[in-house]
Amino acid sequence: MEHFLIYLAEASLCLLCFFMIYFFILRNETYFQWNRIYLLTTILFSLFIPFFSYSVKINIDPSLITSTTHAALENNTNNRLNPVGFNFFAISYIQFIAIIYCLGFLLNSFVFVKSMRHLFSLFQKNKKIKKGNVQYILSPDEIGIFSFFNHIFIDKNKFDNFSEPEKERVLEHELAHISGKHSLDLLLMEILKIIFWFNPIIYFYKSSLAQIHEYIADYTVIKKEGSSFKYAEFLVGQVKENIRGYHFCNNLFHEPIKSRLIMMKKSKSKPREALKFLSVFPVMGCLVFYLCIEYSFVGKTQPTQEKATALSQSDSIPPHPGNMPLQPEKGKCYAKSKTANDVIVVDVQYPVFTGHDAAGIPLKDVTISSPKSSKWVKKKTDKDCQTDDCFVWALVETGGDSKTIRIVEDITTTNEYEMRTFKVSQVVSKNNIEWVEVLCSEHVDEKLISELQLKLKTAGYDVSPTEIFDKKTKAALFKYQKDNNLPAGNLNIQSLQHLKMG
Repeated sequence: MEHFLIYLAEASLCLLCFFMIYFFILRNETYFQWNRIYLLTTILFSLFIPFFSYSVKINIDPSLITSTTHAALENNTNNRLNPVGFNFFAISYIQFIAIIYCLGFLLNSFVFVKSMRHLFSLFQKNKKIKKGNVQYILSPDEIGIFSFFNHIFIDKNKFDNFSEPEKERVLEHELAHISGKHSLDLLLMEILKIIFWFNPIIYFYKSSLAQIHEYIADYTVIKKEGSSFKYAEFLVGQVKENIRGYHFCNNLFHEPIKSRLIMMKKSKSKPREALKFLSVFPVMGCLVFYLCIEYSFVGKTQPTQEKATALSQSDSIPPHPGNMPLQPEKGKCYAKSKTANDVIVVDVQYPVFTGHDAAGIPLKDVTISSPKSSKWVKKKTDKDCQTDDCFVWALVETGGDSKTIRIVEDITTTNEYEMRTFKVSQVVSKNNIEWVEVLCSEHVDEKLISELQLKLKTAGYDVSPTEIFDKKTKAALFKYQKDNNLPAGNLNIQSLQHLKMG
């Protein structure tokens, strides 16, 4: 679920950037069709860009990296190359956010389905007249006048009060919506409002698209009449009687009349104003670079792996600048990782039932396992030999045996029980970050990554044979490390040994 939440965040970032361009640069231009194409295209781009990824390796001269630069690179790489850092920080918060998101998703889905059912009932119960490929639904109720795909819903009482020229304007306006397939845009926005219900930008997108639809339909009517005066006078006269229609339908009086009147009087944008649409490409390039490109630094200095090397020709190893709490060895690399959980032995007490008649006594069977341990045992090499030369010492594992005991759930119901102590194993979460040995950058190649991906896939984890240490592979490795109580994060030696690699 956390991967989906990250996707929503990245897509929302794209939507925000693209809408800012529209709001500050494009929205006052009269290129209505181009503005509509811009909004729809940037929505689709925002939805798909987080799925793409490209790996770039950057060679770095270690002599050029200062301690400040090194720290900055480490933080940047940890944020981009280690998606499991989010798990380190707040897994409980992710679960809480996921629950809130699902509740909002279900609520918005319910509202949408309810509105669609109401619209369908209007279609079913009212009189219908078909002319060509357009169907007119005449209703005695105050529903306003709006279109949805090739259906025009008409408040019959209101429509009958219009003069013939006004009726013609209304129908011409709604037919422009139908011929432009504007309902597809609004239906798409309703679906996105369900998915991105938490993001206010998606509501601005939907409102802007609906406004552009009205500009296009208004322009169609004005072009036919040859003048905007009569049409503008008609719209102003209907402001007080405005009945708000369905939010996923095109309504003649739905959008704010003031902005439409301003746009009717606005001079047509000059051809050079179309160059403003080019402003989207720098923003698009930045988003691709930030969200799609996975960059890794290779060379003697690796920002995601701390390499412990001697800083002089002497045999002594200087202290690590990151205060590494271990004694490093020359030629080996180290990195911070989340340590595995500890297993400790604790004493637990249970009221064990000692009676014979269990009638009326609340009992429960509990299975306990004795903790595993190792001990040295003296064994004979020859059963007939009696000298010390015939004995050897062997390290054997003991414990781990399971047994079932019957305990009394409520000790106030009987005296036939005995408190007994059992030694059991208990996992203790350390939640500490410690230094562990990892593979140095010069030992990480396509062959090793390919073997890692094959091992993880054989173990049942979701990876693809890309030969690149991509997001999917890192997430699968992290899950494998957590499942097997290993230090989590990076290509650490313990995890590779557990995978039987090298």
